[in-house]
Order: sequence, then C-alpha cells, then structure tokens
Amino acid sequence: MAEQGNEACIEIMKEVGKYLAIAISNVSVCLDPQIIIVGGGISEAGDVLFNPLNEYLRKNLKLANPSLKVVKSKLGSDAYAMGAATAVLHQIFQSPNKFVKV
Repeated sequence: MAEQGNEACIEIMKEVGKYLAIAISNVSVCLDPQIIIVGGGISEAGDVLFNPLNEYLRKNLKLANPSLKVVKSKLGSDAYAMGAATAVLHQIFQSPNKFVKV
C-alpha cells in the first residue's frame, strides 16, 4: 500500500527503515561487515524502506563504517527457505554416511 502512495503506510515504512538502520548500525559497530543483505518479506518493500534506511545509515555511520553497503537479497522472500535447504545439503555432503547407507 505504501507503493500506491498511502501516507500512513509510507510513514510506517520510514519508521521501520529507521529502526532497521539502528539495528544494522549496532551490528556494523560490533562486527564491521562490508555488506549486509536484507532478505525475506521485508526486502520486498523496496525504496519505501531502503531510502530512509540508507539515509539514516549515511548520517549515523560516517565514522564507524562509512563503506557499509546494505542491499536487497536477490532471493527475496525465498531467502529463508534457500538458507534452510542449503544448511541441510551442507550437512548431508559433510557427513554422507549419517544419511545414506552404502
């Protein structure tokens, strides 16, 4: 609804972007990542979310981690399922004898 111009939704997404940026700032200060990938359903919000998020980060991470990039996952809302499937496959290939009798 925010994409259609609903002002209440736009304001809510700005707040969500701000609080997500605060969380990302905390992670950035502790772990110093080069990139943070936002996935899942929230990543589908697009510019309505990412513009305020990036604006807040630019203003507040100047000294801590000015080169930090925050990007939308290319997997979108399937990111969690893909991650879970990858973890299962990793376990199977790591210890195939636990899962397959030869």
